[in-house]
Amino acid sequence: MKLKFTLLLFILTSLIGFSQNLETMKKDVQKIYDLTIEKKYDIVLESTYPKVFEIVSKDDMKKMMYELLDNDQMKISYVRVEPNFTFSEIITINNGKYCIVEHNNSFTIKFKEELGENKELILENLKQTMVDYKVTIDEKTETFILDGKAQMIAISDELTKGTWKFINYNGESPMMKQVLSEEVLTKLGL
Repeated sequence: MKLKFTLLLFILTSLIGFSQNLETMKKDVQKIYDLTIEKKYDIVLESTYPKVFEIVSKDDMKKMMYELLDNDQMKISYVRVEPNFTFSEIITINNGKYCIVEHNNSFTIKFKEELGENKELILENLKQTMVDYKVTIDEKTETFILDGKAQMIAISDELTKGTWKFINYNGESPMMKQVLSEEVLTKLGL
C-alpha cells in the first residue's frame, strides 16, 4: 500500500513539475513575442540562449539586429498577429531540456527608395528565399508582407541555470550547429 501511494505521489509530482515547466515556458514565450513586436530587443536578448553569445557578443548581436531591421535601404517591422503557439514534447538530452516552439509570424519589409520595376523581381526573390512564408506586396505602398510560421527552441540546462532560454531556429544558419550539437538537433528532428 505504501509503495502504491509513494509511486502515485511520484507520478503526480512529476506531472505537476512538468506542467509548471511548460506553464513557465508559455509565459516566457508570450513575453518574448510581445517584446519583439514592441521592438525592445535589449530585453529580448536577455532571453537568448547564452551559448549564442560565445559566438557573437551580446553588443554585436544587438547592433546587428538594429542594423538589419532599420538601415539605409529598408525597414523591417514585425506585425502583431495571433501567434497560436504550439509546443512539442519537452525532451531531456544530456541533462538539458529542449522544446520546439512554433508560432505564427508576420512582418513587413519597406524599402526606403521607390522600387519601380524592381518590385516584381524583389517579390519573386523573396518568394524563393522565404519558402515557409506567404509573400505578398501592397502595390500602393510598395511594402512586402510576409506571413508564415517561425520556430524557436526552448532550452533549460546548466548554462541557463535551469531557466528557459530561447534560440530562433533557422535550419540554414551555420551558427545553429555551433550552438547545438548534432545529437540535439537530430533528437529534436531538426
